[in-house]
Amino acid sequence: MIPFTQNTAIATNGRALQSYVAGLGVDIVPLAKAVNIDPSMFESEHDRISLDSFGSLLDILATVTSDDCFGLNYARAYQLGDV
Repeated sequence: MIPFTQNTAIATNGRALQSYVAGLGVDIVPLAKAVNIDPSMFESEHDRISLDSFGSLLDILATVTSDDCFGLNYARAYQLGDV
C-alpha cells in the first residue's frame, strides 16, 4: 500500500492502459514491473499507484510503441467509465 503522502492515481487507471497497449501488440506486464508497478493492482478498486511510476510507465510505452504522441492517442481511446 502506498502512503497517501505521495501523489497517486487509482490503480484501475492501468486497466484501460493495459487494454489499449495490448491492442498495439505490447505486453504491459514486464514494463509495469520494471517501474515497480504490480500489474495485478490494475484490477483493484482499492489500490493506488504512484504517479511517478505511472508516468515512467507512460514514458516507456511511448518509446516501445515509437509513438511521440502516445499520451494523446491513449487519451483519445480512454473513456471516463474505464476507471
